[in-house]
Amino acid sequence: MRESRFFFATLLIFALATTVPWSAQAQDLLNIDILHTFTASPDGAGPNPLIRDAQGNLYGTAASGGFLGCPLGVGGCGIVYEVAKDGTYTILYSFKGGSSDGGSPLSGVVRDTAGNLFGTTAGVNGTPSTIYEIKHTGGEKILRYLGNGNFSDGAAANSAPILDSKGNLFGNTSYGGDSSCGFNGNGCGVVYEVQANGKFRVLHTFTSLADGIEPIGSPVMDSQGNIFGIASLGGDLNCDHPDGCGLVYELDHTGRYRILHKFTGKSDGSFPACVTDDGSGNLVGVTGSGGDPNCGYDGFGCGTIFRIDKAGKFKTLYEFTPFTENNDAHTCLVPDSKGNLYGTNSVGGTHNSGYLAVFTTEGKYNVLYNFPIENSFQGGVPLGVVLGQNGEFYGVNALGGDLDCGVENSGCGTVFELKP
Repeated sequence: MRESRFFFATLLIFALATTVPWSAQAQDLLNIDILHTFTASPDGAGPNPLIRDAQGNLYGTAASGGFLGCPLGVGGCGIVYEVAKDGTYTILYSFKGGSSDGGSPLSGVVRDTAGNLFGTTAGVNGTPSTIYEIKHTGGEKILRYLGNGNFSDGAAANSAPILDSKGNLFGNTSYGGDSSCGFNGNGCGVVYEVQANGKFRVLHTFTSLADGIEPIGSPVMDSQGNIFGIASLGGDLNCDHPDGCGLVYELDHTGRYRILHKFTGKSDGSFPACVTDDGSGNLVGVTGSGGDPNCGYDGFGCGTIFRIDKAGKFKTLYEFTPFTENNDAHTCLVPDSKGNLYGTNSVGGTHNSGYLAVFTTEGKYNVLYNFPIENSFQGGVPLGVVLGQNGEFYGVNALGGDLDCGVENSGCGTVFELKP
C-alpha cells in the first residue's frame, strides 16, 4: 500500500527528530493541569484527539497499550476511555487485535445522545479495519469490517465517523474502493454510511486523481444532509505535486459528487489536512503546504488557514510564517461562539513541543500556550483541543507523562486541561 501524507502525519507523534525553528517567544496565558497520565498497560498509550459531552465528560482512544495479549505484544492494541468531569478515569474497552474486533484506533470517537460511542480501528497484523460501537451499557459491537474480502467497501478507516440526527453514521476510508485506482491496486478511498438499522452502503468511490483521492479527516454534514470533506491528493494536476494538491468536495444528499475547490499549491495552500464547520455554516480548514513561499525549507510554503462556503467561494485567511510553521502538524480548528478559531501545532513553540494558538476574528494569529518539553511529566506534542464552558481547553499530548513508559523513556502521553 502506498504510504500517503496521512500516514506520515500519523507517524509524527512517534518520531519528532526534526525540530522546527522558533524565535518568537510568547508569554503563556494559560496554566496546565494533567487529568490523566497514560502508562501503556492497562490504560493505553499514544492517545488520539478527544471529544467532550454536554456534562463535561471527556472521551477518547489510544492507539496502543491496553490488553497485553493482543498480537502487537506488550504494546497492546489500544483502548477507548472516559475521563469524567470529576477526574475519574475509566477504560471503556480494550481492543484484542484479533479478527473479532480489530485494534490500533488512529482517530477518536463520536457520541450519540444515548451515550453510545462510535469509532474506527486501523486493523492489526493483517486484520481488517473496523467500524465499531461501544455501548453505554458496556461491550463492543462491530458494525462493519473493512478491507477483508470486500475491498470495494473501503480499507484503512483512519478517521473518526460523524453522526446525523437519525443515528446514521458517515465516514471515509483512505484506501479501498476501486481496485483500478491508486498505486498497486489499493484503491483511492470511499465515503460510506452505516444506517441506524445496521445497513452499510458506499456513498461515493474515488476513482481518479482528477476527482481527488485518499480522503482524510472526519467529514462535515449540514442540516440538509449534504456531506463535505477533503481529499488529500488529486484535483489540480498542474500544481507542484505530480499527484495533485488535494481538494474540498461536496457529496449532496442525493449522492451527487461535486468539487468545491482544487488546491493549487500557491496562496490557497496544498494538501488539506482537516475541515470543520466554523459555526456560521461555512467550512474552515488547514493545509500542510503552500501559502507563503518564503516559509519552509523547500520554498513550497508552510500551509494556510482557509474558509470556503457551500457554494465554493474560497478565501485564504492566513498563511503560516516561519514562526508559526505548519509542516503537517496543525490540527483541526475549533470555533468559539464569537468566531475565533483555536488549534494546536504538535511541533514548534518555545520548547519545540507544540503550542496552542488562536486565529481571531480580526485576522490575528496569537500563541496562547507553549507546551513543555515532550519528555516532561506534563507532556508535549498536543493533538488538538476541545473547548470548555468557562474558557478552558481540553486535549491530549502524544508524548511525555510517565517517563518510564514508551520508547526511549519518551512517555506515553497525557490528558490535559488548560485554563486561564
